[in-house]
Amino acid sequence: MNRALLYNPMKAGGWTLADGSEPIRTSTLNQFTQGPEWKRNALRGYNDHLLIWITRGQGRMILGGLRSGFGAHNAILVPAGTMVRFETSGQLFGTVIRIAPVLDVELPVDPVHMRIRNTVAQCEMTSFVDALVAEQERKSNGHERASACLLGLISVWLSRQMIEDPQCDPRLQENDVQLIRAYSRMVETDHCTDKTVADYADVLGISTEKLDQICLTNAEQNAETILKNRKHLCACERLAESDVEICKVAETLGYGSETSFAELFLNQSGISPDSFRQKFREAA
Repeated sequence: MNRALLYNPMKAGGWTLADGSEPIRTSTLNQFTQGPEWKRNALRGYNDHLLIWITRGQGRMILGGLRSGFGAHNAILVPAGTMVRFETSGQLFGTVIRIAPVLDVELPVDPVHMRIRNTVAQCEMTSFVDALVAEQERKSNGHERASACLLGLISVWLSRQMIEDPQCDPRLQENDVQLIRAYSRMVETDHCTDKTVADYADVLGISTEKLDQICLTNAEQNAETILKNRKHLCACERLAESDVEICKVAETLGYGSETSFAELFLNQSGISPDSFRQKFREAA
């Protein structure tokens, strides 16, 4: 039985998390993809699970190291810590449900991308999502429990679709895809270290050349670019959203020195770390 259907958050130590947020949050896809370009276009993971329901529009994405297209009536699950990047053109409508990992609703552990063709299933998912969004917006008495129960229904719906219409991407059976998924998970976990592509390749038991080939084939980026861009995003976030000294930012990201960090940052963004911080804060 899905525990979410019986979950009473008020009996589980309170609904609000330590950072003041709620374990279930909803936003439009447009809201989710807002922000400065360096953040909006990044290939990165999130601390929350993301469950995305697309209702109109289309685009491309890299999910767990695998590039694919998406469109209307697509359900996408991005487990916490899974690297993802969305590339959209034109108007795109949908809902993003952010789910804190502490809330156990028995979601799949691997990324999921399903194109829902059955109109009944499409209507079911839309009604569940709309009801969840309404609960989140109204904040009526008991909205916490109602939200958890609705999320449980969505989890059951997703499981049923995976059984009734598996849509198994043949690429997922290839060893190379499992390797790039493992690489992207390790980069997301360990990007704030001095590990190199060679270190990751050693863990995977393959050469750096083979890892590059796999990344280029599946994500259209080589392994070094994936690692470098993830470290750069983390640097940008720390410069923009904290007062941590630049030398400390360099140290925590595994760079040998503040000078080498500044040179790499300048080469990648065209601006020094100090100027980037000042420019971002002036814009804010």
